[in-house]
Amino acid sequence: MQNNIFSSDRPFQVWGYLVSHDQLLLRSPIIKGYEKNIDIIFFGVTYLQIDTDLSGLTIQKVDPADAEIVHNSVKQSLIYDGNNLFEILSNDEGYLIVAGFVRVFENDLEFGESSLGFTELGREIEIARIS
Repeated sequence: MQNNIFSSDRPFQVWGYLVSHDQLLLRSPIIKGYEKNIDIIFFGVTYLQIDTDLSGLTIQKVDPADAEIVHNSVKQSLIYDGNNLFEILSNDEGYLIVAGFVRVFENDLEFGESSLGFTELGREIEIARIS
């Protein structure tokens, strides 16, 4: 299940950010043609640069030495042990997130329900992990 890349042609949105847990949730909700949500959770987020709506995406862990890092805040976030650099590609754009790891889940949570926090709600079916 552990990969260094996750890709989907589904639309995703920034669905939530839990400051107290440094967790970012991107969700592709249940819509016509899709029976399950796909929740992508970044854990231990210390930096993010992302658009709020993504029409399909590819997430990959990248070596900071190979990435063109523009912002000093990205470099500063990467000095901490356990932090990784993730790149999201969507619509010919690239976005950077510094976090510990990423887990991807399928679930059938309602619109107002979240898989963020210490709960296992919505995390029963893991379909990918990048760390």
